[in-house]
Amino acid sequence: MKKLIIILLFPVCLNAQIAKDKYYHAGAGVISSGLIFTPVYLSSNDENLSFRAAWMGTSLIAIGKESFDVYNGGNFSFTDIGFTFASGLASAWITKKIINRKKKKKYINFECKLIDEPLK
Repeated sequence: MKKLIIILLFPVCLNAQIAKDKYYHAGAGVISSGLIFTPVYLSSNDENLSFRAAWMGTSLIAIGKESFDVYNGGNFSFTDIGFTFASGLASAWITKKIINRKKKKKYINFECKLIDEPLK
């Protein structure tokens, strides 16, 4: 429970220290990771391949967006790339854990044998 409270309060503590643009980059990372992870997983049923494709695609999108900013006269920011990449990686990791949790259902096999001998 303490970990949950810390995780939930961590973004509140950083609210004053993070620019609004970083939230957009984090959102773009989550969305792009989900849009890449899902079709790859549905076509291959391999969560490791989907995870790698999601973080590679998210990193390419982050670098491409920053290159576009430089082309339009802005500044190249490694922190923007970091926010996009980290949120995409977290999104892909959480999705992978959810898929693995659903796969690990435990089933108990019961064997019934008929015995012709009377019980004592």
